[in-house]
Amino acid sequence: ELTSSTSLQLVERSIVNEQFTIERDRGFGVQGGLGANNNFSYALGVYNGDGLNGTSVDSNLLYAGRIQLGIGGDDGKFNPNGQFATARAYEAVPNFAKVPTFIVGAAAATLPGLDCARKTPNGQVCQRVAELGFPQSNFTTLTGDINFKTSFFSVEGEYVGRWLSPDSGSQDTAYDQGFNVQSGVFLLPKTVELAGRFSYIDFDTGSGVVPPDTSVSNTSWAITPGLNYYLSRDHRWKVQVDYSFIRNTYT
Repeated sequence: ELTSSTSLQLVERSIVNEQFTIERDRGFGVQGGLGANNNFSYALGVYNGDGLNGTSVDSNLLYAGRIQLGIGGDDGKFNPNGQFATARAYEAVPNFAKVPTFIVGAAAATLPGLDCARKTPNGQVCQRVAELGFPQSNFTTLTGDINFKTSFFSVEGEYVGRWLSPDSGSQDTAYDQGFNVQSGVFLLPKTVELAGRFSYIDFDTGSGVVPPDTSVSNTSWAITPGLNYYLSRDHRWKVQVDYSFIRNTYT
């Protein structure tokens, strides 16, 4: 989600992003960079929790934060207007690094007392709450990601875990998790790139989570190969094609 839609290495975002994203929300935050080259970046915020353009207002707010460390890169200038405020060399763009660059980040978000009848955060958390038959629930998510890129090769990985705890009733806390691995290699420098991604989601189907005689999501995975032609030798003008094979299973 932190990669701008203009800089995606594949045509669409992953099934993990579709399921777990919180995307955009309205609120207040602080952000900044530390170190000689702004190698360390941070952001903390409090948000409405009702998703993009949401208007519901109550005391149940969304709290979120992210930290990130970058090593290498060729530009330590801080960019406060990116998807995540950081040095330009460490922006979440998957490729086109001039020199070897390593980035590692972690983030967390929580919305206590989520009532999907009032608030609907982005992503599919409320669909999952409805599937499990939870009443009001405490929603928490934790993510970690790494990215290594050079002028001809890039690889990135992401893990996300999500806890949904019902406020009442006898059901246990559900822990859903997912990960992506994505990579690309230039067949022609800055012009033709072969890319691919594997995504996997494991939904909690424990007997204490799923009501009896109820069918719920079990796993979901996708394999996505792609081919890119960068007319401008960057992300400004490009032609991209990919194909996703997606398999969903249910209990």
